[in-house]
Amino acid sequence: SRATLVTTLEDATRRAFDESSPIAMAAMMTTRLVVRNGVGCLGRRAASSAFSTRGTPSRPATSRRVAIPGSRVDFAVRAVATDAETKTTTKPFRRHERIASIKGADGGESRLGDTVQLRGWVRTVRAQKDLSFVEVNDGSSLSGIQAVVTSEAEGASVLANGEITTGASVMIEGVVVESPGGKQKVEVKATSVRLVGGADASTFPLQKKRHTLEFLRGIAHLRPRTNTIGAVMRVRNQLAYATHTFFQSHDFTYVNTPIVTASDCEGAGEQFQVTTLLNGADGAAAAPAPPPASEADVAAAVAAAAEQGAVVKALKEKKKTGEATKEQVDEAVKTLLELKATAEAMASPAAPAGAFPP
Repeated sequence: SRATLVTTLEDATRRAFDESSPIAMAAMMTTRLVVRNGVGCLGRRAASSAFSTRGTPSRPATSRRVAIPGSRVDFAVRAVATDAETKTTTKPFRRHERIASIKGADGGESRLGDTVQLRGWVRTVRAQKDLSFVEVNDGSSLSGIQAVVTSEAEGASVLANGEITTGASVMIEGVVVESPGGKQKVEVKATSVRLVGGADASTFPLQKKRHTLEFLRGIAHLRPRTNTIGAVMRVRNQLAYATHTFFQSHDFTYVNTPIVTASDCEGAGEQFQVTTLLNGADGAAAAPAPPPASEADVAAAVAAAAEQGAVVKALKEKKKTGEATKEQVDEAVKTLLELKATAEAMASPAAPAGAFPP
């Protein structure tokens, strides 16, 4: 029967392997799967389909043959390696070291003799016959670090050919040594140089000289490489980090709320009305619109404005002869403007509050 076959297979598995080993556990799983799928698949699908799992990455596997005494049944057991066995061969992720951490508070003296890898952009290059000096900065500090490249270093030909210029991105490996110069305490004696991305020296806008902020506004994609903008970015980063850390520690939730900004460009602000009261939809009654003015009232307002205009004209003439003062003229002009505004409002009444323009 099927139950008897399962028991026989499990007993054979225990005798062939250690019961606590992963292979024994995998073999017993195989016996159940094989019997469930039928005796006919013992020699065909036990090692292939029984352990195939969709979406599971491949792992090292070991296969062993199991034969049941007194029977013709012979099947293969395939055991997959556990996570503990594969972790020893997986290389853990490690981020490259920044220049600021290499230099540290003592200028890098505590790192003398260490092998480091520099990744950044070239600030300056001074190439000589058998020796080249490359200053590299990755944006983690104001000042970079100097790398000394000899002709014996791997990849030194890119310097000899002039491929590494100001603005190029490089990867330099070497040993931290004491610098004989007075501008820095340590430097890196390069053992290998690699050009990651080149830059055309004739068109690259950032040079060793100081640039104005007006000039940097035109090269927004490159200005973070400068000391000024780089320092501003680091300060903003620390401020934002401190702010978010404070609120997160007090169980606040950061959300992005919609913002409606006031913008009135070329009359755009007159096209729409932003309000929370849509014709009293929120329960607040809209103010009743004033009744339209009659034609007689409009004509009277226009006549009053015209009469005041004549008064202003007469006062200006008297001002030329000294009979009227500037204050009198200004007062008359103010009255004229008010009368004109009243006449225009009566001629074209405004839309009621809360209503959208047609």
